[in-house]
Amino acid sequence: RLTTMETRLIEVDNRLKVIENGQAEMKADVKTVQKDTTDLKIELTEVKGDIKTLDSKFDDMNKRLEKVEGTQKNQIWTLITVLSGSLLAVGFRSFFIDNNP
Repeated sequence: RLTTMETRLIEVDNRLKVIENGQAEMKADVKTVQKDTTDLKIELTEVKGDIKTLDSKFDDMNKRLEKVEGTQKNQIWTLITVLSGSLLAVGFRSFFIDNNP
């Protein structure tokens, strides 16, 4: 009986060693997963920062575009005014002056 008990104790001890080895492997895997999760959180934070930067650049570009559009409108009205003035001057000269060069 003692031999059988010793054999069973050895078997139990071997099984416990297998379980302990499995736990050690699981702990290593958990540490790897935790590290990967931390890395992902850091990358997510960086991406959020990049998105905020892009949003601010997009807003700045919209403001610049609005300024350019406003400037173009002013240039068009200036051109219309200059052309109208030129046409009036030519018309005045041709109708009221005797076409003497």
